[in-house]
Amino acid sequence: MASFPIDFDAFHTGALTMQDAADTLTVAQLQQATELSVTRMLAHIADCTDADVRFVALDPDAAEGVTNAEGDVLGWTLRHIIAHTTATAEASIFAAGELARGVVLQGIGRYETPWETLMTIEHCRQRLRESQRMRLASLAAWPSQPHLANRYSPFPGAEPLNAKGIVVLGLEHDATHQHQLAAIARQINTYGHCSIETSY
Repeated sequence: MASFPIDFDAFHTGALTMQDAADTLTVAQLQQATELSVTRMLAHIADCTDADVRFVALDPDAAEGVTNAEGDVLGWTLRHIIAHTTATAEASIFAAGELARGVVLQGIGRYETPWETLMTIEHCRQRLRESQRMRLASLAAWPSQPHLANRYSPFPGAEPLNAKGIVVLGLEHDATHQHQLAAIARQINTYGHCSIETSY
């Protein structure tokens, strides 16, 4: 698998701002990073079964997890993570396309496929492939000379980002959930393929 063209550690450590990091990237590199991001997610779930889409892994870093009777923090299911991360990445990349066209962005539109509808592992794979296709198509639709002076602050107090920066923001969010998918796959391999129902 090709090396990932973005070093997220550079702005996690403060060596670069997200926009500085984005400025070093070509549109072709953003396309490469988008394709690789989804390809890596597909690789994480390559050996998963239908039962595994409901597997609830231990996740002490989960911001929205719940605690079981033993005090362990439970994270989202595999299907919940896939629905969430693809929705956020798509929202970012389509907003970036508007910025690239010169539109003064008033907000970022976001739609999330209900995670409960991802009933099988093939549903999860289809959602990832669909997201990859949509995101690459959006990048391919950028004008030859994108309006990179056009910027948008994605939340109050955030650094204003141009089209490239907004794409990187979505990819950084992807990367966070890459770690969760990898952790779920490891736990499934440890505890066996099983179905653990969840009510959240």
